[in-house]
Amino acid sequence: MLFPLSVCAGENGGVAEQNFEAGAEYDQDRDSSGYGLNGAYRLPIAEYFGASLSASAGHTNGEGNRVDSDAGAIEGAAFLRDFEVGKLGLAYRYSHTEFQLGHGFDDVSVNDNTYNVFGQYYWGNFTLIGSRTIVKTEDFDDFNAWFLGVKAYLPYDVSVSGGAGGMDAEDNYSVSAEYQPAFLNQSTSIELGYSKSPHNDSFQLQVNYFFGTNVSLKQRDRQYR
Repeated sequence: MLFPLSVCAGENGGVAEQNFEAGAEYDQDRDSSGYGLNGAYRLPIAEYFGASLSASAGHTNGEGNRVDSDAGAIEGAAFLRDFEVGKLGLAYRYSHTEFQLGHGFDDVSVNDNTYNVFGQYYWGNFTLIGSRTIVKTEDFDDFNAWFLGVKAYLPYDVSVSGGAGGMDAEDNYSVSAEYQPAFLNQSTSIELGYSKSPHNDSFQLQVNYFFGTNVSLKQRDRQYR
């Protein structure tokens, strides 16, 4: 019974076909810098339904009053999507962070459980984005957040996006741009981002490689991611 489902899945929604993505990133903010690796696998479940599984690992170098840390996370998501209308889904993420205190102190670890409801609406060359997130952390109060944003698709396989978020934490704002160079045959993208909160500014650089899906950014975001 699974074989017929996999054949018809992805014609009008869900995920067009199973695909893999891997990336490397570098982050710099006022008091720290960091780097990491990430990967994602996405697959069609049935017509209009898809799922994804992703993992990441990274290291942060603390400066000033920050300490070094290592972090890893896994995330699973399931969603309903129409390629012409939009996407609505649920996600769960588990992350583990080890803080290296040094000076004779034992390392401290923190585990987070993140629950996310997200949605997207496709409007021509624009995508409207919204999400609501709850983070449950051992020995700390729950953290709640919301995010609203918009992404625009430009010529030459470029997308730009901006958004704002907040709730229990103070408000923050972000902008980013992603580009698939033509000479790399739509197999690789370069992404630059900047985010600002009342007490921090952060810059991000990420390089993504897509296995076997040479499509435009717009098609990738709306049918494969």
